[in-house]
Amino acid sequence: MITTNRSFLPYPLALWLRWLEMMGFLRFIGRRLLADRCIEVAASLTFTTLLSFVPLITLTLIVASAFPVFSAYSDSFKQFLLENLVPDSATRIITVYMRQFSDNAGKLTAAGLAMLALTAISLMLTIERTFNAIWRVKKSRPLARQMLLYWTVLTLGPLLLGLGLSLTNGLSSPFTGKWRWIDEWLSLAGSASLSAVVLLIVYGLIPNRFVPWPHALIGAITTAILLTLAKLGFALYVEMARSYQLIYGAFASFPILLLWLQLMWLLVLFGAELTAGLGYWQHRAWQRPGGHQQRFQDALNALVCLAQAQQHGHELKQADFRVHLHTGYDEIGHILDCLEQAKLITRTQNEGWVLLRQPDHIQLDALYDVFMMPTLHKESCAHDQALRVRLNQARAALAVSLQHFISESSQTSRPQ
Repeated sequence: MITTNRSFLPYPLALWLRWLEMMGFLRFIGRRLLADRCIEVAASLTFTTLLSFVPLITLTLIVASAFPVFSAYSDSFKQFLLENLVPDSATRIITVYMRQFSDNAGKLTAAGLAMLALTAISLMLTIERTFNAIWRVKKSRPLARQMLLYWTVLTLGPLLLGLGLSLTNGLSSPFTGKWRWIDEWLSLAGSASLSAVVLLIVYGLIPNRFVPWPHALIGAITTAILLTLAKLGFALYVEMARSYQLIYGAFASFPILLLWLQLMWLLVLFGAELTAGLGYWQHRAWQRPGGHQQRFQDALNALVCLAQAQQHGHELKQADFRVHLHTGYDEIGHILDCLEQAKLITRTQNEGWVLLRQPDHIQLDALYDVFMMPTLHKESCAHDQALRVRLNQARAALAVSLQHFISESSQTSRPQ
């Protein structure tokens, strides 16, 4: 771990150390990306998108058409999706399918509309499950809250995108002739900005976990820039790879669409991993040794913080634990979930956390059973009798209350 005080270093050396730290952090994000199998997940999302993309757009437009204020922005909404989610060579195919869906939507029965809604919502459910896995969430939102979130996306999404596109077109339209390049760059910047806004909402709201908005903003801007660069590079690749049309003919748009969706989802998942991993940047938490021992220590510190807050009649939000637990917000949330499952703490109506019992009625050996014993039995030889004896001895040493531990800690830290 690099702990050198950079204020006393020459600027080139300090810059080099910062670069090494940044590269190390990106390797940490890369390890998370591989550990969460995001390449395979991107392929799964690509398949789900092929099935749900057009029904999702159609359902969104059906819902939006029920509100007169949204109708003026429906064309801009479709334009944004086709320009940002679909490569140019596949736009014609998607446009035809979208028009067919839209024309036939009015002929759907109640059962057909329900099936259309289920197909569209399946994509949202898959995205939410994927993001919850990245943020280490094991418990999804209640169904009512899920539907409320999806309804918000289906109604407000077209309005925000359409309004943004209208403003972008209004800024770029005056430039013509030799100033046309300004129009193109403004259009590109506007598209990237709108993508960043959409990703900000996605990264901030979809995970069932506390996500600081600055972290979501950094992840959204980074992903939007990468998607814009990928779009330019992919257009160049398609222009150079004319062999697709020679081999596949009119069917050439389909493999191009598959490649683009795979790349797009991989970048979106990278942005999600970056957003979730930014909590580890402070205090260089990404360099800490992990494992069940560290998680046990963090859980103990969390209980101590809650016991101290209980003395003053306060509850703690997830962000409050970050001062004492130098780890990521996803890890803090996972620890709190485990403590809640062990019936040691509970969540309040204000999304805060409090102890479920008094500190003198919480035994530390119960904490050991939650965080240490299952992992040690899994990783070690569970049939080794000598090991079992050692583990039981370690557990017996923790047969003290949380209040007793806090009292001993305060006496130890008191100056002699």
